[in-house]
Amino acid sequence: MMLGGRRWRIEKPDLLSLSLYCLLSSLRFNFYFLEELDLTRLWLLVCRSI
Repeated sequence: MMLGGRRWRIEKPDLLSLSLYCLLSSLRFNFYFLEELDLTRLWLLVCRSI
């Protein structure tokens, strides 16, 4: 299951999407200095942990 960029638009501000967004941005902030962690791998980690 692939998440396209256009498909991931938040139409309703539901709690799951907002918490996922906050989790993703906090992970991105924490691991910003690591070049090996890019957005795609973070998405895979987030999707696997659900």
